[in-house]
Amino acid sequence: MVQRIVNPKLFAVEAALIDWTRVVRRSGLDGFTDADYEALRRSRPRVHLRWAVSGRAGFPTGPFTVWRRKAGDGEQQPEIMDYQLDRYLYGNLLILKWYGPPMAVLRIKGEMTSEGVIYAFSGVPSPQNVVATVSLQPGTFTAELRGPMLTTAMIYGSVDLSEVAGIPAEQYGEPNEWTEQEVVGLPIDDFGVWSTIGSHTDKQGLMADLGDPIPAALARLDRGAPPIGWPHYANGIAVPAWERPDPGLLIEEAQRELLSRLADILRLPPEQQAGTRIEVTVPRPVNSAGQRMSGPDSTGLVSPFALAMSAASIDPFFSLALGMGTALDAGEDQLYRKQIYDYMITAPYAQGLDGNSEPIELAALALDPQPPPMPPVPAALDTDIAGMQRPYATDEAWRASVIASWSRLPATGLFRVASFAAARLPQAPAGQPLLLLEQRDSGGHRPIGGDAPPQDDQQAAEWAHASDGDLPIPPNPGTAQTIYAVSTQNIFGMWSPWSTAERVDTQPGLDHVGVLAATFRATAPPSGKICPGVLEIDLSWDWRVRSVSSFTLVGRLFAAPLRNSPAPDTSVPGGLARNLGGGGAAISVSFNGNAANISEGQIRPMKADGSEFLPGPDTAQAVRRYRLTIPGFSVDFGATSHAGLALWIRARERIAPHRYGPWQANPILTYASDPVPPPIERVVVPLSSLPDAAGFCHHRVAWKPAQGAIGYNLYASDESAILDENGMAELGPSATLEQRMIRLRNAFIANPSRRTFTKVNDRIAEGTSLDVKLPRGSTAIHLHVALPISAGGVEGVWPVHDTMFEDNTVDCVAAPRLLTPTAPTLEVRRVLDTTAVPQRERIRVELRSNPGPRVQRYELFRTRVEEATHDVDTMGPPVAVIDGATASFQHETVYDEHFEVEHLVSANGHDDPEGSWKRVWYRAVAWSHPDLYRGGLVDRSPGSHLVSAVLPPNGPPDLSVITATWPGGDPNAIRLNWTSTAPIAPTPLGSHRLVVSAQKRNAPGEKALLAFASTLDKVAYGSDPQVWRTDEGGAASYHATVRRAALADALAVTIRLTDPLGRLTERFLDIEGGSALVRPDIFDVQPARPPIVGLTFRTSAPLTPPPQGAYRLAISATFQSSILRPLSTRTYSSDLHSIPTQLPINPRNPIEVARIAGSKPLQFAVRLQGTVRSLQLRIIAPDGRYAEYTGGAVR
Repeated sequence: MVQRIVNPKLFAVEAALIDWTRVVRRSGLDGFTDADYEALRRSRPRVHLRWAVSGRAGFPTGPFTVWRRKAGDGEQQPEIMDYQLDRYLYGNLLILKWYGPPMAVLRIKGEMTSEGVIYAFSGVPSPQNVVATVSLQPGTFTAELRGPMLTTAMIYGSVDLSEVAGIPAEQYGEPNEWTEQEVVGLPIDDFGVWSTIGSHTDKQGLMADLGDPIPAALARLDRGAPPIGWPHYANGIAVPAWERPDPGLLIEEAQRELLSRLADILRLPPEQQAGTRIEVTVPRPVNSAGQRMSGPDSTGLVSPFALAMSAASIDPFFSLALGMGTALDAGEDQLYRKQIYDYMITAPYAQGLDGNSEPIELAALALDPQPPPMPPVPAALDTDIAGMQRPYATDEAWRASVIASWSRLPATGLFRVASFAAARLPQAPAGQPLLLLEQRDSGGHRPIGGDAPPQDDQQAAEWAHASDGDLPIPPNPGTAQTIYAVSTQNIFGMWSPWSTAERVDTQPGLDHVGVLAATFRATAPPSGKICPGVLEIDLSWDWRVRSVSSFTLVGRLFAAPLRNSPAPDTSVPGGLARNLGGGGAAISVSFNGNAANISEGQIRPMKADGSEFLPGPDTAQAVRRYRLTIPGFSVDFGATSHAGLALWIRARERIAPHRYGPWQANPILTYASDPVPPPIERVVVPLSSLPDAAGFCHHRVAWKPAQGAIGYNLYASDESAILDENGMAELGPSATLEQRMIRLRNAFIANPSRRTFTKVNDRIAEGTSLDVKLPRGSTAIHLHVALPISAGGVEGVWPVHDTMFEDNTVDCVAAPRLLTPTAPTLEVRRVLDTTAVPQRERIRVELRSNPGPRVQRYELFRTRVEEATHDVDTMGPPVAVIDGATASFQHETVYDEHFEVEHLVSANGHDDPEGSWKRVWYRAVAWSHPDLYRGGLVDRSPGSHLVSAVLPPNGPPDLSVITATWPGGDPNAIRLNWTSTAPIAPTPLGSHRLVVSAQKRNAPGEKALLAFASTLDKVAYGSDPQVWRTDEGGAASYHATVRRAALADALAVTIRLTDPLGRLTERFLDIEGGSALVRPDIFDVQPARPPIVGLTFRTSAPLTPPPQGAYRLAISATFQSSILRPLSTRTYSSDLHSIPTQLPINPRNPIEVARIAGSKPLQFAVRLQGTVRSLQLRIIAPDGRYAEYTGGAVR
């Protein structure tokens, strides 16, 4: 005899005794049509059965069988059991436990001293596990509870038990007195395909009328489909009528969408069916306007088993059509409780659940079916706005996304909400009611599945939701008053009354006018300080949402002490002021279609980037840009140095109700400054040459020739002598040459004394110029006067006129000086930059100026060649020039009021030389600011002291994947090969250390076949019995030989390379018995850098295909879809060597993969388009072995 197993976790049934006429009468529902009452009249009382198998069991190998028997017939008498009664938490709540197996029938005797209730559970005591209840009155009682697998009970009330007895569930399912009622199976019509799949082509139907599957399915739908649907009215408002699907078309729909996909997976062992997925085409979404998203249809992976079970568990019609439910007539004796019947459904598994065992039957018990409770009315229904979508076309309705939420009932075993319906009922403006459900191909609408509450979010578990993603809000009046209605349904097709919630949605206001740039310019007049001004302002408007009828520009002109002074009055004025304290009319820009006209000035359309003007509006641009040029401003800069213009602008929409947009909350500010240059009198003091090798500065004094002169005597004096002659003190070092010259000139004109002058030339100068040397280190201004000499040896008259400096009678000169800064202080050190993504080590550079001339910039020099560090000029060009504007360095500057310069005090930043284990050497120099007003010239400081740092390569040491080859000779020998760019010689921070280990797998007690540890410089070069290296190019090649005791031995190899910082890279290789072929692996899985959604990972699989074939990458991702649709799954597959090294700039596929060039071991980047619920990666070797990574949600 085939073993029959009762286990509700694998196979469960829901049962209800339904008289539809009583249902309507009991519910108090009204509003049914004559057709509804006619359908009710034709209906008969029936026992409705709905069942489902779990994914652990899979689909049976043949049709289900429905059994019935009278309660008590053939069943054994309940056996008295030992029991334990414990008080639970408080008062009169008791837990009853018995010492025995799960029961199908539980009989309890005792005496109640108060009213009470007994609850029977299938599983631990919890609301979702309640399967039977009985109410008790005070006095002696005998209570009998029936359920598929009762494991415990709870008694509420004051009770004294005398006996507990029961019939075990396993015994209840035995064949005694059970009679077959019906064979129920899949609605198969293609016997050619299904004849080799189990016994699904067996006859089906009531035992008295067995036949083909399709007529049997039609008969089930006729008996079991609900005659009526949801109520026609929700709080007096008509709801679209419920429609019953056409049975024949419904079966065709089930065959097309479900059975065609089930056929292949039902050939698999039952326990593997739920996890098997197939690829399906996912069409592009369509909005309410009928517009389909651009791009091709996509594909996804779905489980046909899960689709079928989901459809059968939420849709009363699909459960009947798919053979997961039926309805059997109930007589008056059963209806009026004169006779109790039990039902059983059995499912055959010809070769067990694993497809390779003895046959079994799973049995589901439905004991004493009762009339079901009405589905609960959705409680606490509320709605909320989830977002707004812009109109599909300009000036059309905004689209609101609305979420309806209601309190989710706690899960219970006594009843279940299988699905729900939602409707939108427009009120103002009036409109047609709309069901928020998907239309069936067979007629009517598909209900929305009552999704299971999430286990990890308590707040979300308390609420159920429906969404309306396309509620239109008409432009006029700009509001939509809507009622949303929700009704719940149980699996037998009974609907609750509608629950309603009303809401009013308002379209968003107009946008601000975009102000991209605003420039206020004033130009200098021919005379005076009243300057004309022009305003240029660039505006933008998005025409995709609303067309505009006009812009209005207003503003206020104000005196500004500074160019960033705030506006003193930020209230919006009525016009645009054209002068300080004045007024003016507002500027109006009107639109006639796309053409724009301005009330004053000029408006010109531009390209979106503002690069050029256009001859007319570019209607292809969604966001259009305009430049307004408004003349006619007048600013008197006699009273202020700057004038500010505070501007506000708003738009008015073209369509009714012609709303105005908002003004800016804060005005747009633009400034103009006094353009009239001040009168300047400048006195220039020429500079001599720089000092020669002897330290003398040279200057050539030239003069005008004098008539009749045979030569000239040149006389010289200096600033100190002349000021001393006139009793005047010298100015301090902060005084400019110009200030000193003016003071010196005025003193000499007032007292042109010759006493301070000495003759320069020993012999008469015959020309009109003479080279003079200024004293070493002189800082004074030097004056020279040339006097003509007549043939009689008489000198000309000493100059005393006021214009002697202007006509160059007196020559002036000063010696320049080089402003050589002190060498800066330089410090460098290696630091971890935690602001970088990802974090990395960098060289921290800190520079400080020392006392001396003011510094305008630093130059940083760098080299890795120690011999080149003796002088900065041998270190190559500077790697960084750092001044106050260098964004990559933080700098501290101080403004020197005397010298009128902003000079550098310090600078801190980072240098990023390529990572290396060699030292990097640094020097720095400082450059001074020029001081031309005082004769100071730019000079470079000496080099700073020499400093160094070591910036190791970013990340752990390089270590390639391990490959295994046969070295020849001994067939048990395996040669391990790997490479590394890690330096062999000791670095300034220490040596790299190599550890190699090879161990027979699954033999922890055996001695390692290879155990090697050494620094890299100690690894032998050439050949060695154990570990050696063979070359020292860019990457050194390393080898090791391992000899197995037997060819079939599997090995576990570990290679570990540690750098001087302790960073570690490990490589593992599992070598199967036989020949060595790299085993695929996946490691170092990391999320991708934002904004990319995805991840990166590494693998040791070879890029170059071995002789056996290429390694492949396979990806499967399940993407989140809308509430109305199931999740969609996408796949990707490619040979590793065929994967490109760059992700496309414009992704076209939901899954994009790129290999990161130069990565060792191989690293790949995966980019995902959308929110991913689950992800699976596989690296598949040529021999079919694979490594797998499975992850959860990716955002």
